[in-house]
Amino acid sequence: TATEHMNRNLKIAGSMLELIGEIPLVRLNRIGTHTGCEILVKPEFLNPSGSMKDRVALRMVEEAEAAGRLTPGSRMVESTTGNTGAALAFVAAVKGYDFTAFVPADVADGGRLAIMQAFGAEVRPFAIDGELGDLAGRKCCQELEAGEGNVWWARQFSNPHNVAVHQQ
Repeated sequence: TATEHMNRNLKIAGSMLELIGEIPLVRLNRIGTHTGCEILVKPEFLNPSGSMKDRVALRMVEEAEAAGRLTPGSRMVESTTGNTGAALAFVAAVKGYDFTAFVPADVADGGRLAIMQAFGAEVRPFAIDGELGDLAGRKCCQELEAGEGNVWWARQFSNPHNVAVHQQ
């Protein structure tokens, strides 16, 4: 039976982090039939925090750990409106880091903010002001990182590991 087949091939993950990116391709049989083509999709929403940004968050965190910029007791910070923040909150929760997300109050995705909070993140809304615009959140991250020795700012917009994960 199908259940017996699944149980024989059951993999036990050592951590939720091992599930990131382990998303199978799925054949779209009905659509493929009408086109004469085989159509495969990769449902990235099946990653633990619900987005492909889990891959990005894990890579950025592991690279920061390897470089000694993120160590036990560190706080992670990022300015975000949604998916990357939720993914960072998830990785932080599994690895035991505190995480603070600075979010623009009027454009942030409420559902993703709730997910960040469910993972234990501190969510700090900020108003977008005319002079700084949405850079105000990045300024908050920069000030925390400069003012406290145990803060690591992920810098999702300039972190080369973010781009590398998307290329891979």
